[in-house]
Amino acid sequence: MEIRRRTGTRQPRPPVSVTQHRWPRRLIANACFRCCVSFKRRPLEAGRRPHTCPNCGGDALKMGRSFKAPKRSDLKQWRKVELLWTAGYRFWGRSKAPPLPARRNAVEAFIRANPRHPNRLPAYWT
Repeated sequence: MEIRRRTGTRQPRPPVSVTQHRWPRRLIANACFRCCVSFKRRPLEAGRRPHTCPNCGGDALKMGRSFKAPKRSDLKQWRKVELLWTAGYRFWGRSKAPPLPARRNAVEAFIRANPRHPNRLPAYWT
């Protein structure tokens, strides 16, 4: 290595400044309740406009990495997901947390019974 440096065939590269995060950029599920569609997008950087729905141009709401969208035709399940999202619940897949309700008629009781659920945003965020 020293010989290559002295002869000029080995030029050290200048240090590269790291301007972005080193961890992988994972995709996060977003949903539009107006169209009943779900799609994955990269997280937003500070100062960027929020994601929009590719179908209707409405708001694309960040659901979380473990969100599994219901079928587009299953309007009852979409209503259940919308109720949970409005109450502050996100789908981040915490293993020790009680599971989110499977049916729409159990959502209101679940919200009352789990005010401090780990997947629920604090009151000052909603």
